[in-house]
Amino acid sequence: MPTHDLLLSIAFKAELKQSRRLIKAGEFTEESALQRVLQKQAGEAGLDVLIQQRQVIGQKRIAASALRQQQKSENTLRRQASASVDAMAYCRTWQAWFDGSAHPNPGKIGIGGVLISPDGQRIEISRRMPDGDNNEAEFHALQSVLLRALELGVDQLRVWGDSRVVIDTINNAAHGIESVAMQKQNSTVPHFPSSILQTLFLQSVALASQFRELRLHWIPRERNAIADALSQAAILKSI
Repeated sequence: MPTHDLLLSIAFKAELKQSRRLIKAGEFTEESALQRVLQKQAGEAGLDVLIQQRQVIGQKRIAASALRQQQKSENTLRRQASASVDAMAYCRTWQAWFDGSAHPNPGKIGIGGVLISPDGQRIEISRRMPDGDNNEAEFHALQSVLLRALELGVDQLRVWGDSRVVIDTINNAAHGIESVAMQKQNSTVPHFPSSILQTLFLQSVALASQFRELRLHWIPRERNAIADALSQAAILKSI
């Protein structure tokens, strides 16, 4: 039996209005009213089929919205990269953006990432991962950009992401010191609700410790649209 939260997430506005009318008439509870409306809408195909169809529609809408923001973010990213290249032309610092998505949550995971070299070289990552939740997706995405940077021989990296869980736990574990490479001597392991997240956190710290200098920064989701679009594209490829 699908949960009420799941039904709320896939219901259209008109269907929610219909269910409220049934509730107001005193014929049904909030849960049973919405289920009745959606079952009627599903017809002979059944409620499970309707849920699957609506989830696909929702995923495509999310991806389309992210892609509409991509051109605007491209310009922002170019300006950021250009300014950073000018300011750090004398050093070897790379920049990276990451994002992970799970649809539904938990569900299919897609990860996205962008790396920019000091001379403006751009590398993109868009990949499906084993199913999981949003936090697992974000850790996988961070690991993907760290691994790619290490493969390229990068030892100085600045990383941006919109996941507070990932950015804050790793930065907090580093006790505020600039280089996460010091974490081996100054580590505290935060509590996570699952052993999977605990393992992903420790793996991420191990990768981070291999850089001479690594800085992680949180940014709002709207400033991370390119990495988000790449993660959404990875999910859509499998639909």
